[in-house]
Amino acid sequence: MDNNPLPAIKDKDAEEVSNLVNKLSNFYRHVLKQGTDYDIIPGTPKPTLLKPGAELLLRYFNLRAEIKSMQSIENTDPNNPYFQYNVTIAIYNSNGEKLGEGMGSANSRETKFAYRWVSEKNVPANLDKKILEKRVNKGEVLYKIPSSPSEIFSIANTIMKMAQKRALVSAVLMVTGASRIFTQDLEDYAENEIIQPPKTNEPEIKNNKNEAFEKADKIISDFIDVHDLKIGYTINWEVPELKIDYINDTKIFGDLERNLNRIGIEKVGIENGESIWRLKNGR
Repeated sequence: MDNNPLPAIKDKDAEEVSNLVNKLSNFYRHVLKQGTDYDIIPGTPKPTLLKPGAELLLRYFNLRAEIKSMQSIENTDPNNPYFQYNVTIAIYNSNGEKLGEGMGSANSRETKFAYRWVSEKNVPANLDKKILEKRVNKGEVLYKIPSSPSEIFSIANTIMKMAQKRALVSAVLMVTGASRIFTQDLEDYAENEIIQPPKTNEPEIKNNKNEAFEKADKIISDFIDVHDLKIGYTINWEVPELKIDYINDTKIFGDLERNLNRIGIEKVGIENGESIWRLKNGR
């Protein structure tokens, strides 16, 4: 009795797969650009494929994408609007053969749409800043506030496009086999809206010490967004020194520590529930 229902891979097929893997690797190394076509999120094992990168992969393999279906829920209650879109995108080769599909969805109750970060002066008077989630971005305290109904209405089209983008990336990863290199789980992490605060009187970053802490600022900010951490942090640019609220999850803390160590910053102690970080060897 045959216990293996899958057909054996012929030598020719194996060679074609090997060639495809090499083509993908070369395309990733020599064509795709970090920050535009893909991005690397600290603490994640694979680069994240972005929409421009997915579109380049389609052109590279001479494929085309087509929206096969889009289902929507559009509640236009002026006081409690809700928008949800579910999209299916199919991928075809140059002969018109369907190679696969990808699905994506988005809705207005996702954190990135339902809330936004604002500076203190933009917090509505009816909200208590003491109970709002907050974070620090380049020395400025930002507060997480609910999006107003009018703001939800204004981003309905953005939500629909997000669902389409997620479906496209999913389909491209599956059809091209690029999921061996990329992930899409966090493909839109960088789009979380942050209202940038006005410029402060922080010292201008001119030396290697502050350059390291500028990188640390971005790493920690990304970690907070990606892992939805409810913590704050402060950077003393003159010392320089970094303080981060206590993180209970040892795995997340370990990932963060490794990323900070790579840029020359290490933990030197804990004080009042905050971990303290400085340059290695006092450089």
